[in-house]
Amino acid sequence: MSYLHRLVEEEFRLTAQTMRIVLVSGPRQCGKTTLLKAMLRPGDLFLSFDDEATREAAASDPVAFFRPYLKKYQRIAIDEVQKVPTLFAGMKMIVDEEPIPGRFLISGSSNYQALPGVNESLAGRLGEVRLKTMTASEIAGTDKANLIERWVDADWGQPIYSIQECSKDVVLEKALSGGYPEICLKDSRSRKIWFENYIDRLLEHDLKEIGQFEKTEALRKLLSLLSSQSSRTTSVNELSKAVNLQGTTLNRYLGALKTMYLIDEVPAWSKKTLVRLAKSPNRYISDSGLMSALLGHSELRTLNAWVMRTGKVGTDFIGNLVETWVFNQLSPIARASGGWKIFHLRLSQRQEIDFVLENDFGEQILIEVKASETVTADDFKHIEWFMKNNPQTALRGIVLYCGQAVRNFGERCTALPMATFWMD
Repeated sequence: MSYLHRLVEEEFRLTAQTMRIVLVSGPRQCGKTTLLKAMLRPGDLFLSFDDEATREAAASDPVAFFRPYLKKYQRIAIDEVQKVPTLFAGMKMIVDEEPIPGRFLISGSSNYQALPGVNESLAGRLGEVRLKTMTASEIAGTDKANLIERWVDADWGQPIYSIQECSKDVVLEKALSGGYPEICLKDSRSRKIWFENYIDRLLEHDLKEIGQFEKTEALRKLLSLLSSQSSRTTSVNELSKAVNLQGTTLNRYLGALKTMYLIDEVPAWSKKTLVRLAKSPNRYISDSGLMSALLGHSELRTLNAWVMRTGKVGTDFIGNLVETWVFNQLSPIARASGGWKIFHLRLSQRQEIDFVLENDFGEQILIEVKASETVTADDFKHIEWFMKNNPQTALRGIVLYCGQAVRNFGERCTALPMATFWMD
């Protein structure tokens, strides 16, 4: 596969012009190494700590290891930096002596602050660029970096799509495929094999880089449970009972999954004038393909047959899967826009909005996700409630659905086909 451009490229360039150390973080196999190499300039040095001899030399004396390279190269790129946690102290010493922007360009599949032996504060020195698995637009080669701005301007793009371009089955195929570059375009049998090995590697090998976890089967069960409830709000007490782990142990295991970028948390939106707002975050598996694989789903035909047999259990899973896939699209797009953060909203009176996008001025775009090819005015009722309570800041309400046509439901409420995420 030829190089596919990523939404974070501009953020990477800006960060490298500002910060002395640039960290590209994200789950294993999401494309960090490929991005890092693509961002190199002529004369930059690339080192990989997958090489054991390089790793051992760096671990023994990080500053001495770097000295010969610093004289010859202005920028040094290091892959898999989490394999040598002691390196952070050496980088800090060097960039404090020579405050050159972009001196070190590093990548890691674990949150460096959670690694054993890392005690350094790199505040003011390190800028983090979060890379997620590929979005549908990145896979298709379409530029959606300004999609949210287009929504603000009511620029909806193509007014109607064919059923071959957008339907529930088309969306489900994309959700089952996920966004891991190596496997997202392969057939369902290949994806099944790949994901099984990927999950085994994470739980039996990669966890050792961040700490001691004796109950790997409990962690596997927790990851599967989070997959079945991805996009939902679940309390720690509920999770603790379901996987039979004490609260402190469960929090440590949840921390490990976040450290490896396998789960994301969307915070609750809040406003003082609205009472009884839920404050717990919604948790999302970081890739819809991984979510599906953890629950044994990889092929559309068998998934649809399972949904028919299981009724509400199956339809609930479809709803969670599609919403997780939408989050996997929205998160990189919101980050690329530079000014939008993602929240969820839920009140005790049952008002709920899947995503509240809010900019630095406190303005909101409200998004509901519907895993259906039809949409009605009733699908906007919670959006309209929010707009009534926040008339000065609520810019637009959008229902993303699996149908083919852009439909307006009032001056500021629009139903958009999910093809908006990948079609020109």
